[in-house]
Amino acid sequence: MYRLRSLYALLDGFHELENQEIYFAPYDELNDPLEGSVEMFWHGDAIVWKNLFRHYLLCLYYQFVMATIIGKDFCNEDFPIMISEFGSAEGIINIFQNIKKQFFAREAIQKLIQFLSSRVSNIKQQELTFWLKTIQCFAFSCVVSACNKAGLYENNSILSLLSKFDELDRYSEILDITPPDVDDSEVVFQYFNQGIDQTTTLLKLKAEE
Repeated sequence: MYRLRSLYALLDGFHELENQEIYFAPYDELNDPLEGSVEMFWHGDAIVWKNLFRHYLLCLYYQFVMATIIGKDFCNEDFPIMISEFGSAEGIINIFQNIKKQFFAREAIQKLIQFLSSRVSNIKQQELTFWLKTIQCFAFSCVVSACNKAGLYENNSILSLLSKFDELDRYSEILDITPPDVDDSEVVFQYFNQGIDQTTTLLKLKAEE
């Protein structure tokens, strides 16, 4: 094994040579975005997928409250992935119940959960990313709407903007032509993700006007 180290690190700085130590950088300091990446897949029944979307809604709700009330910016590094709705204040839970009710009442969401739970082949990262991006506008509108009704947020213009860019029904038509045993579809969903990213960029520009 060979690693280029500076004289400062070897001798005076960290005494790596004296201590017989070597520095291994964490993944976020490496210059290769694929370094340390793990190929994962998702598979489960309808309960598993519904719980995944429920937790996604909870994280989105938490981030929205932090951004609007406390003024905290959205940040990937401290995304509240480990939060739970249990043990939260009653008012917060009541709002989240309304968010879930509106979200899961939509036919396209029910159709998506049924499709994902009936899949025979594994769902890989690009496809899961695509579906999460597909539901994002609608999920966010559910959060904003519930917070509006509770008096936590009074800007209604964002709802009309989210509705304009909500293409969940159009994308859900893909489910009708996707067989349950589809495989090797990462390239296709990567292409779909690029299209959604372009829509997201346009949405940001509209929001800043």
